[in-house]
Amino acid sequence: MRNKGLSLIEIMVSLILLSSVMAGIAGIFFAGKRHVMHARDRMAGGELGKSFLDPMQMQVRQDTWDSVGNSLTPNITPATSPVVKVDTVDYTAQYDVKAVTSKDLRKVKVKINWTEF
Repeated sequence: MRNKGLSLIEIMVSLILLSSVMAGIAGIFFAGKRHVMHARDRMAGGELGKSFLDPMQMQVRQDTWDSVGNSLTPNITPATSPVVKVDTVDYTAQYDVKAVTSKDLRKVKVKINWTEF
C-alpha cells in the first residue's frame, strides 16, 4: 500500500525554499522602496532650490547697475539658511553669489541639504 501524503522532511525542505525565495523578493521590494524615496527627496530638493531662488529675482533690477563698470552691484546677499519641511524631511538651502569675471553677470549657486532615513 502506497502513502499519498508528504513526509515531514519534504515539508521542511519546501518551507526552506519558499522562505529563501520570499526573503529575496522582500529584499528587492525594500531596495526599490529606498530608491524611490531617494529619488523623491532629490526631486523635492530641486524644486525647493528653485523656490529659494525665486525671491532673489526680484532683487535684480536695472537701477542696481553700477554706472562706472556697468556691473551689477553686490547687493544680493546670501540668505540665512532657510529651512523647509516636506513630510518628515528638513531641507536647508545655502546660497553662494559670485561675480563672473569676463562678463557683467553674477553666478548664484544654491546647495540643498537634507538627511535621508
